[in-house]
Amino acid sequence: MNCWTSDRKSADKELLTALKIDPGFLPAVTMLADHYLDDKAHGRAAKILETAFKIHPHDSIATRLKAAWKSNDGQFIAKLTKLLAQIESTQQKTAHYLVAKQARDAGLDGEAERLFSAARDLDGGDEDANSLWHCTSCKSRHDDWQAFCPACDEFATLVWQRPAGTSPLIKHDS
Repeated sequence: MNCWTSDRKSADKELLTALKIDPGFLPAVTMLADHYLDDKAHGRAAKILETAFKIHPHDSIATRLKAAWKSNDGQFIAKLTKLLAQIESTQQKTAHYLVAKQARDAGLDGEAERLFSAARDLDGGDEDANSLWHCTSCKSRHDDWQAFCPACDEFATLVWQRPAGTSPLIKHDS
């Protein structure tokens, strides 16, 4: 065993000890995840990154999660969105904005807008119940975002829209 391998194992052991004390400690999370990713231990990296993201959502954790999950943009955003339900309540708004930014950076503008809207709604506003996902290709409507339109099977064509004739400033009671 060479000196570097021994030092790396010692470092990993110390990083794991730090994460037992605080699983959201960003420097330890990112360094250990980088070691795991270098070693092609994607599952181990994903486990510590997901745990940390739930406690302390951060852009550097999200970036590493994409590598650990070995997923495309749509899968990555879908998985991050599923993690939102498990985020600590004090971090919900931050997490929504972070995932929305990741979606926008991936070119998934409709999902980004929905997440930005959800983050704004965390301040106490009601989500617009009339908003739906509209396919820009076939014009079909859907209740949930998906990477591929269920009607025409086009990729990344669902955008978040209010129905025509409604105002975002005035809520109509039916």
